[in-house]
Amino acid sequence: MNNIYYNPELSGLEVLATLDEPALSYEFNTLLVVQAIESRAIYFACSSGCSCPTPFEEYYFTTGGMIHNLTEVSRETYASFEKTIREFPCSNSEKNDTLRNVRIQLQLEKAPVTRNVSGLTSLDFF
Repeated sequence: MNNIYYNPELSGLEVLATLDEPALSYEFNTLLVVQAIESRAIYFACSSGCSCPTPFEEYYFTTGGMIHNLTEVSRETYASFEKTIREFPCSNSEKNDTLRNVRIQLQLEKAPVTRNVSGLTSLDFF
């Protein structure tokens, strides 16, 4: 079975964010946020352990998302997801960036408008 962390594209996923607990020695504590390529649904999972197991070896996702054991993030479950992110042991900037990116994907927040050197916004090209 494909590992969603090392080869997400083989499972039909793309990575939106990876949070790692810093300063661990011979162990890992990682939170992974992914988006299904076909459905655009967002999911997350946490994996931790010593150096023996492979991160996220306990998780699976089949292309199309019919069979998986990831936790879905939606408008209805966002508050619970946010609590999980806020409690994860990493920097506040990493947490804020992850939450902002997921809010944008869920259309709870608009994407920032960027301006190029000529003053045109990213929206002026469409």
